[in-house]
Amino acid sequence: SWTLDAVQAAGGLVAARQQFEKDQIAAALAATDGNVSAAARLLNIDRTNLHKKIQAFGLGEKPEGS
Repeated sequence: SWTLDAVQAAGGLVAARQQFEKDQIAAALAATDGNVSAAARLLNIDRTNLHKKIQAFGLGEKPEGS
């Protein structure tokens, strides 16, 4: 859970929110084996919006050699 100390350590509320959002999206993608539509349903957000967030957070990139 996020405490005030954790929020401050993350660089403030905006940075903490972004990190939380990135972590939740990554977890949803992992839980759905990368299925963006299923992850969007889990997160209760629009698939198009999720695609934008995946790109913004760099979560859709595959390691080289994959």
